[in-house]
Amino acid sequence: NFDNHAKEVSIHIPPHAYAFFELNHLQRGKARPLFSGDGAELFFSPQGSLKVTLGAHSGEAYKISSL
Repeated sequence: NFDNHAKEVSIHIPPHAYAFFELNHLQRGKARPLFSGDGAELFFSPQGSLKVTLGAHSGEAYKISSL
């Protein structure tokens, strides 16, 4: 996020990413932030987007795994 304000963003995980990570494309998954201190897991499904809030002038990387 290059803005001066926090922004909510939607992350869409495409079908080929599920194949690459060897995840069932019908199964729910979880994403764990690697840079933030809280490490709170976020849950997502192939039918929707993963919504996250990024602070001003910041970014995040997530470890993706299946449930």
